[in-house]
Amino acid sequence: MLQTKIQNWRYRYEKDKGSNVWANVSLLNSEQANDCVSRAIKESQPFCVGKIGTNEQLLLLWGSQIPIELPLGIKWQVPFSETLACATNAGIKPRNVASYQKFSDLFIDDLSIVDLLGVFLLPREKSLWKKFAKQAKVCKPLYFTPFVTDRPWSRELRSKKVFVVSPFLDLFKQQMHKRSQIWQELDILPDFDIDGYQFPYLIDDNCDLDWQDVYQDAIQKMHRTDFEVALFGCGALGFPLAAEAKRLGKVGVHLGGFLQAMFGVAGVRHKEHPLFKKYINEAWISPPSSHKPNNYQQVEGGCYW
Repeated sequence: MLQTKIQNWRYRYEKDKGSNVWANVSLLNSEQANDCVSRAIKESQPFCVGKIGTNEQLLLLWGSQIPIELPLGIKWQVPFSETLACATNAGIKPRNVASYQKFSDLFIDDLSIVDLLGVFLLPREKSLWKKFAKQAKVCKPLYFTPFVTDRPWSRELRSKKVFVVSPFLDLFKQQMHKRSQIWQELDILPDFDIDGYQFPYLIDDNCDLDWQDVYQDAIQKMHRTDFEVALFGCGALGFPLAAEAKRLGKVGVHLGGFLQAMFGVAGVRHKEHPLFKKYINEAWISPPSSHKPNNYQQVEGGCYW
């Protein structure tokens, strides 16, 4: 009972007051964040940008045994029971201690090479950043997307070889044929060569694939493919794959659910978001039923579909 009360209090604190712990940290604005990514692409610098999803944050804190620091000197040690959403929402299966410890170790190692980290301004994120990614510049997650500036980094993709990992890869390829209509006068989706890896729905309750096998499969495809920039929207594996792109000397961008908006594939979240709904037109599409996992409505209310 006491544990539940502390947990509920922690949720309220993180939601209402948590950003205060970031007050003394200099965050990049949207222009600065986009310029960082643009520079890396133009100069062909190895580069990694991404974010730690809120579910993954809890898994990493559990795996590294780093407590969440709360007021009154309280330190909350994340129990394994709080990692459930990493399987249902982020696709890390099988969900057992050995599997999740391997994922935590992998992710933490990748944090050591990230260049730009999007943060939700939660106390638990700052603990992870200070311990594992202090070399990274930080900004709000939306600020490293190409939708919030007059000089989007995605315009630098023109004529590039781009590797994309997403369950919507085939839809993205189709959307490229009408790219000029999707964002119209905005230079967000230029013409480029697109290849990639059709990511399976690990979140589907009928899927019995091991995340480690899918991760290795995607990496092998990356190693076999000639590309300059890689874009990722594939659940919890997006960040580790973006880090692998950097290790290959490329630019890796973990966009998560923002990636599909770039190609004009709108889920419920995009249709309701004030930033995107003003741009949605007849060139945009919704994911067809063939691209919906069996339990899609259980994943954040079906927000990606």
